[in-house]
This record gives sequence, structure tokens and C-alpha cells, in this order.
Amino acid sequence: IVVDDAIVTGENIFSHLQNGDDPTDAAITGTQEVSVPVIFGVLTTVAAFVPIMMIDGFRGKIFAQIPLVVIPVLLFSLVESKLILPAHLKHLRIRNRKPSQLNPLSRFQRFFADGMESFARKIYRPFLEMAMKNRYMTLSVFMGVCIILFTMLLSNRMMFVFFPRVPTERLTVRLTMPQGTPSEVTQKHINRILEVANQLKERNDFKEPSTGESVIVNVMDVVGASGLTGGRSRKAGMTNVGEVAMNITPPEDRELTLTSQEIVGEWRKS
Repeated sequence: IVVDDAIVTGENIFSHLQNGDDPTDAAITGTQEVSVPVIFGVLTTVAAFVPIMMIDGFRGKIFAQIPLVVIPVLLFSLVESKLILPAHLKHLRIRNRKPSQLNPLSRFQRFFADGMESFARKIYRPFLEMAMKNRYMTLSVFMGVCIILFTMLLSNRMMFVFFPRVPTERLTVRLTMPQGTPSEVTQKHINRILEVANQLKERNDFKEPSTGESVIVNVMDVVGASGLTGGRSRKAGMTNVGEVAMNITPPEDRELTLTSQEIVGEWRKS
């Protein structure tokens, strides 16, 4: 998306050079001819990235960095394609050499360049002219495809998860009691959660058939101190908070088809 404007401008200038135009005139005319679509193309892309800056929460802090980089780069790219690139391309000289006069790399490049031009001239352009000539049919086909896609999306036939769940190896329960709760009371409730976790560890359906070892490796608890997960630092003296965490065997090393979601479900029910 960053170099699209430069590609369109450069290709148009190159087409004028191929037609024998003066290099300076080709650079000016080629740039002016595509200036409007190129400018609006960049601006619409910028507009698409602006809403990402408005996402709230933790994800917003991550995604907000993307438009802060992409938008200035797009604008600088637009300036470059309108002012700097044409100044360079006016010095371009086209030499129509025979394939036998080219080195292997140039012949390889010429082969693909000629193939793309042939495709555009013999296939793409006639197809585009036919679509424009039968514009109502083209519009009908486009609307039909859109209806089919929206129908698939609304009927859940096109499954898409923006943030897929990844199996975790650590399950954590965080307990927050009312402010001022003594640590003894918080510890009492944490002990209850800890007891249930240890009961799950001893259950036979949580043990590997071959080794007899539980998929729950260990269970830990903490009250009023730093969180066990490392991502939520707590100040000392917060006697109303506590955590219980259990480490489980990685999915790739687990014989049982038990998932972390199923373990959490059993933990909740108990």
C-alpha cells in the first residue's frame, strides 16, 4: 500500500516514454494524468487507518501504533511519487535492445515484462472493455457476489475469528475482595479455590493413561502481593486480592484430549 502511488505514476510515465515522448514532458504529463486517482487512493487508505487510532482498551494501545506509522509514511510516499519520482524518471532512457544483446538477468526480466504486457493487451483490456460495455450486467454480477458473501457471513458459513483462542499452559483465578478485607479472610477464600484445584489434580480423568501423572503439573497461590502471572503487578499491603494459578502440561506433550477450556469448566463447576 505504500508504493502503490509510485507504481501507478512510474508505469504511466514509462508508457509515455515508450510512445516516444520527450522525457521531461513524459514525466510531467504522466504524473498529471494519474494525479487525481493516486491522491484519492492514498487519502482513502489513510481514512481507513484513522479508526484504528480510536480503539479503546488494551488492544487499542497495541493497534494505535500502526496508524501512527502508516499514515505519515503514506503521506510522505504521496509527496515522493508526485515530486521526487518524476524528477528521477525524466532521466530514464529506453533502449530497445535485441534479446541476444542482453545479459541473462535482463533477458529474464524482459521475458516477464513482455508477458505481463501481452496479458494486459490481449486478455485484460478486452475483458475490461466488455465489462464497461455491459455495465449493467457487470453491476448485477457484482451485486450478486456481494449478496452471496453477506449471506455466507450472516449464516456463519464463513467462520472467522479475529483473535483465535490459543491453548494456554497456565490457568489463573484472580480474587478481588472489597477494599479493607483482612488478609486472613482473603486467604480463606483462596484456600477454597486452591483446594478445588488440588482435587482436580488428583482426579483420575485428569491423569495420563501411560504414566498416571496428572496434566496439572503444579498449583500455586498468593495473597496481597505481586500477581503470579507477572503481567499484573500488585502493591504490597493489598490484602483484598489474591490469585491461584495452575500450570498444565503443554498440549503437544499431552496424551489426553483434555483442553484448557475443559479444565477451566471443571474448575468452575467444582
